[in-house]
Amino acid sequence: MRSTQATAPCPLCTTPVHHIHSHYERTLADLPWAQYRVHLQLRVRKWFCRNPRGSRRLFTERLPTVAAPWARRTLRLAQRLVALGVVLGGTAGVHLGHQWALSSCWD
Repeated sequence: MRSTQATAPCPLCTTPVHHIHSHYERTLADLPWAQYRVHLQLRVRKWFCRNPRGSRRLFTERLPTVAAPWARRTLRLAQRLVALGVVLGGTAGVHLGHQWALSSCWD
């Protein structure tokens, strides 16, 4: 998958940026489909901010409805894991998570 937005706002100065610097691949875990684990391959762009007063020249586009910056799982999966931990917590949450094919670490 890849984003199709034509511009991106700089996270520090909020100036709309049009110049793409480069891109990289990012993998996110998502909710399982039936018994299969799902991983999304994202092609994320890096943008070049030309604002001379800005302290950051390069930044990575944000996808706030998909994942938090630097996250390794989608927001949907993260929300499901938090709900599972709140309701069951501890060992019961881990066991049910494994039955639902939701992988996570102990914390």
